[in-house]
Amino acid sequence: MVPELKDLEYVDRLREMDLQSLYDRKNRGMMECYKMTHGSYDIDLILKQDMDTTRKGRLFKLKMTSSSKEVRHHYFSIGVVTKWNSLPESVVDAPC
Repeated sequence: MVPELKDLEYVDRLREMDLQSLYDRKNRGMMECYKMTHGSYDIDLILKQDMDTTRKGRLFKLKMTSSSKEVRHHYFSIGVVTKWNSLPESVVDAPC
């Protein structure tokens, strides 16, 4: 996306722009998701907690929102839900 850096390798482009790798950013997303579900800030700004108590589930489960737009499938609020809900309960329910 930055024409001046198009000939550089991925790692060199990251270093040049002082960015974290996509892998690191996705892991950071899990940490932010933990903060949202545990009350550090308002979860409803970005994600929706699954409050359905009629079926067996854990306390901090997130609700998947639907979208008809293909581009929205790559948004943080979509991608993080599947990953978060697949984490073991011991991780999601951890006190810190």
